[in-house]
Amino acid sequence: MPVPLMLVDDAVFDPEVTQSMAATLEGVCRGLNVNGNLREREILATRIIDLVRCGERDCARLRDRVLQEADWATDVLGSTL
Repeated sequence: MPVPLMLVDDAVFDPEVTQSMAATLEGVCRGLNVNGNLREREILATRIIDLVRCGERDCARLRDRVLQEADWATDVLGSTL
């Protein structure tokens, strides 16, 4: 039986990668104190998906990268997400 796949826009991710992306999003949201703000979660999820499309699969590296980018954005823009 084929492995079920999740379709996100034009990318297809297997269940293991999908679980890793979900765990990464939760970790990033905790790290940035993003609770129920759906727009902020969508922005973060989109960045995680972009990084996975570029080949990154490690949950910790994904989380650290997105948190670092959010920190850089805060430094440049002078505000939080």
